Amino acid sequence: MRGFLGNSKGALTVFVTMLLIPAILVSGTAVDLARIYTAKSIIQDANQLAANAALSQYDKLLNELYGLFGIMSEDQQLAEMINEYIEVSIFGEDRHEKGLGTFQLFYGSVFGESEISFEENKNLKNPGVLRRQIEEYMKFRGPVVISQEFFGEFEKVMLGEDLEIIKGKMAIDELTGEITEKYRELYIAVIEADKCKSVIGVGSFGSVSASLTAIREQFADLKNCYESWQNAEEDSDEKTKYEEKCYGILQKIRQLTTGGYPRLSNWTDGKRDASDTWIPGHWNTQNTTVVGLVNNIANAKAKAENFKEMFQAVTDIAQEIDVLRFEFKAKIDDLENKLQNGSCDESLKNGILGKTGNPPKSLIERYREAIKWDVGALAQKYQTAGNLYIEEVKNMLDGVKYRDATDDSAGGLSISALSGIDMSIAPQAAHFAGFADVTYHLPKGFIKFSGLEDTGVYVSGWEENGEFFGELQNLQNGAGGKTINFDGSENFESSYAEQKQRDIAENFLKIIEQAYRNQKSEPKGAKYIGGAATFVAMDLSISDIFELYNQTLDEGIIDVFADPEKSLKEAAEYILLLAYDTSIFSNYITSKPGENAAEKSISGVPFGTSVNYFYQSEWEYIYNGSDSAEENLDAVAKLLFIIRLICNYVSVFEISEITDIVSSIQEAFSFPLLGVELGEIARLALISAESVADLAALRSGHKVPLTKKDNEWVCLPGPNLADITKNANGDYYKNTNGITYSKYMIYFLTAGQTLKEGDLLLERSAQLIEWNMINYKNKINADETKMSEELKKAGRFSLEKRNTDFQITTIVDMRMLFLSMPFAQKGLNGVVPPKTMRFAVTDCRGY
Repeated sequence: MRGFLGNSKGALTVFVTMLLIPAILVSGTAVDLARIYTAKSIIQDANQLAANAALSQYDKLLNELYGLFGIMSEDQQLAEMINEYIEVSIFGEDRHEKGLGTFQLFYGSVFGESEISFEENKNLKNPGVLRRQIEEYMKFRGPVVISQEFFGEFEKVMLGEDLEIIKGKMAIDELTGEITEKYRELYIAVIEADKCKSVIGVGSFGSVSASLTAIREQFADLKNCYESWQNAEEDSDEKTKYEEKCYGILQKIRQLTTGGYPRLSNWTDGKRDASDTWIPGHWNTQNTTVVGLVNNIANAKAKAENFKEMFQAVTDIAQEIDVLRFEFKAKIDDLENKLQNGSCDESLKNGILGKTGNPPKSLIERYREAIKWDVGALAQKYQTAGNLYIEEVKNMLDGVKYRDATDDSAGGLSISALSGIDMSIAPQAAHFAGFADVTYHLPKGFIKFSGLEDTGVYVSGWEENGEFFGELQNLQNGAGGKTINFDGSENFESSYAEQKQRDIAENFLKIIEQAYRNQKSEPKGAKYIGGAATFVAMDLSISDIFELYNQTLDEGIIDVFADPEKSLKEAAEYILLLAYDTSIFSNYITSKPGENAAEKSISGVPFGTSVNYFYQSEWEYIYNGSDSAEENLDAVAKLLFIIRLICNYVSVFEISEITDIVSSIQEAFSFPLLGVELGEIARLALISAESVADLAALRSGHKVPLTKKDNEWVCLPGPNLADITKNANGDYYKNTNGITYSKYMIYFLTAGQTLKEGDLLLERSAQLIEWNMINYKNKINADETKMSEELKKAGRFSLEKRNTDFQITTIVDMRMLFLSMPFAQKGLNGVVPPKTMRFAVTDCRGY
């Protein structure tokens, strides 16, 4: 044992050395791994510091004006700054001055450039990104704006049932005009059908009688010729000639009965003119066609039958009127029910249900009086009687014969006998030539629509027809004892009263149209963007008023006034965006620089042409979306006008001066429907005048009450009524109560159906921001020409180039201290370890 131990000197050293070599390798590798882990942490910290630095490089002007954050995606200086910042953070500024003996974490490592990349579609042009930033900007500011500008004012707006009443009434008024025109059609159809007896008698029956008269003339010639034939010597040329002439006359009678071509000559005392040409069997002088008795009878029957269609036309129009009457009645019943059982404004209720005029009648009663007649039944009665008369006429025509109308016992010849007449009749020629009268007369008993018989006597049981027809005549003739001017004065007229009353309304509307046209849409900022075409404002007329009214109802704009709370709830999803737009952009009444203290946006920047390209028309652009500022202003003006028209309709029944004029017009015309129609046209014209004046007042900065009291109405009937221009300039508006132009615009934006579709509201907001940034940065000052040039440039400002989300990636080739040593690089079994290890650290950031 001692010997063995003596021979083992140095073995322990060898054994320990063999253990230390792998231990050193393991510990060295562990050190390298620790260096890598530490390096990653250091690089990640450097990335975060660099990202914070990048976040601070947002567009300062964009943030100052609109509170938005965005980094330019094509900023080369930013990339270089990030790269240098990270390199210094990792290696230090004196990295190249340190000696080999100085311990360095990144000793021998290679730094690859850091790269900043922006996430696709993460820019301010993206609706989702833009909306998120706007809502972030407004989350503390918005509630104040909403409570003051939205809820505070909306609580004062509650028309509800009043608007439903006005909708119903205007629908009735529109139907009134339609029914009136149908009554005019009915009158014309009745007049044409009433001509039945006169048209058949003068035309058709006259032709039948003319044929019979012509036949009688031939019998007179036959008598003379036959006598001459009898007196002529037998077998003489003269006897032969008279015999042939007798045959010619008989042929003429047959032709006058059945018709034919050519027209045969007439005989006069058994002689012909020297110019006549003899054709064996007859004389021929005219190359025309004879219609003949048979055809005249057939034509008369056909013409009589045609009047059945005219009677049917009367019934058809009457049935159309009944359909409209039933609809009219249903609307009246619905309106009356809402007035009596609802909770509408008391003055509106009293204005429609209250009695006015002499005798006193309510508007509902006037409506009902206008449709009291069962027109279909009256027309059916007329058609039945007319058809019976036509059948009687046709039966009479079927019995036509050549006879003495003054003596039934004198005999006669049937149409069949006349068609086949021959020489055997010659001995009786003197008898038939002496017929005193062969004229046919229509039967009596035709009853006109009014119940008047052809004898001039009214038929019992037709009193309703007569009374109704009298009203139709009054309608057609525009019967009225007087016309009423809109200042309350009267003009007594003997004729054309309806047209003159319409002319009064038309002339007044021309004054209104001119006052409306005088409201120029001229903002202080640019009038168009890009190549927008010149806009021409539409004139205003009654038809335009109804068209705009219906369009407003279809778009649901009016609903915000009927139920503001509901509209606000529906707009809740984008209420912060609306609050932002109405606080950051200008509208038509935004203060003008130099006129008074300039207003500021919610970001504290004064409004003006230096910033706002569409200065004084930005809200209007958001609502309407045209590249023409004038078109946007005009669209809002029309909408304001129609809203004021509807609201003034609610108030007008409280204005006694207007109610008196309307009642006077309704009483001036004996046809109830015409009186109602003309009276409501007058009411609408007077309301239109007030609405134009309201529009001008709102656009000049005044407040206008949503609904008005008697002392707040401006355009009252009187000597100064036509001076709408003065009213429209806002001279009479000194109201401290009411709603401003801006508040109306907020209602429109809240209720705008199209703005709720997709991201249209965001799209238009983003467009305004871009234009304004270009306008301000390039000192364009709302110059359309300069803006057009700037928009064409490739490097112009764009929200699409303002990114909000990015990532920084740093790559380092880390040197492995032990694995890069010579002994490690000899490898093992042919495997050589890498000298460096590449790793990348990525950090994502955004606003």
